[in-house]
Amino acid sequence: MGSRAPLVVTADDTTGALETAAACADAGWSAVVSTATADGATGPTAHPVDLHLFDLHLFDLHLFDLRSRHLPTDEAAARLRAIVERHPGLRAHKIDSTLRGGWPAEVSALAHAGRRVLMVPAFPAAGRTCVDGTVLVHGVPVHQTAFGRDPRSPVTDARPAARIAGASNVRDLAAARAALAAGARIVIADAQTDEDVAALAAHAAAHPDLVLVGPAAVVTALVRCLGPDRPPTAPVPVTGRLLVASASRHPVADEQLAELEAYGVEVLRPPADARIEDAELVLAELARATHERLDADVTIATVVVVGGDTTAAVIGDAAVEVEGTLGVGIAVGSVELRGRRLRLVTKPGGFGAAGTLVDVLQDAL
Repeated sequence: MGSRAPLVVTADDTTGALETAAACADAGWSAVVSTATADGATGPTAHPVDLHLFDLHLFDLHLFDLRSRHLPTDEAAARLRAIVERHPGLRAHKIDSTLRGGWPAEVSALAHAGRRVLMVPAFPAAGRTCVDGTVLVHGVPVHQTAFGRDPRSPVTDARPAARIAGASNVRDLAAARAALAAGARIVIADAQTDEDVAALAAHAAAHPDLVLVGPAAVVTALVRCLGPDRPPTAPVPVTGRLLVASASRHPVADEQLAELEAYGVEVLRPPADARIEDAELVLAELARATHERLDADVTIATVVVVGGDTTAAVIGDAAVEVEGTLGVGIAVGSVELRGRRLRLVTKPGGFGAAGTLVDVLQDAL
């Protein structure tokens, strides 16, 4: 890559950060993910991240994981502002494809920091689209799906523009161009296909003053427009002994874990009666149990983690070198945990079908 500084992108949770970086790796970009606090973002859990294993200038993409999904809105906004101040060339911010989290405050923080925002809340390959200003999951308004009942971050409104003061909603690229040319600071654009996403991302790529906001597919489209420095290489298939950890309560995740258990894979989960009010304690206990199993069994070669909160708890502040994707939303890379280098596979809880994890991990089963 030479002496050029890496492209800087942010994400609101850990699986989203890894998912985004992995898709960019598929496009030929070398990528590393670290927590935002490594660069000075503030918050009650702020502490430096040890990146001594990585010379960041050897990477094309440096993705900061803000871990802001469940933070108070003012704290989420402050964490993103800290990155903008230190990296004025920030080009994209990844948000949840189902509108969970504090993204309205984060988008507003970008605008207040003097950046113009083009938001594209769509991930067509995963069934998420935006039509007439409403985010749909397989054709259903997102707040009417299981994401509307998310135990930690329920979605109550499927219309992004209704949650951001001063935002303009547009139906296509031409309208987005016109709104931005007229001085709009925050434009939210419909997108129903990968082609729609690619066209909007191309406009952002041609205007470095814009910050593109959206799910992983949107950020990846931007990176593809900016062009890779080297040809992509497919990630090495996952083999060897697996350990799976998940605190996701999404029905799809439950089905996927049951399929893996049928193959005899060890799956660590919180007790069935765990209370959502105790989420942080439950996650800490699951991470402790995962680490104990890694200490007890040195034959474990790969850790599979389902859900962003679970991933953050399990890897802590370890930086992840990302290899690529194994499927839509499924990232693979390597991480140092418990004194040894391990393969790491991560997946958002609500992505895929019942057999998705079995399919992508087939070589290890």
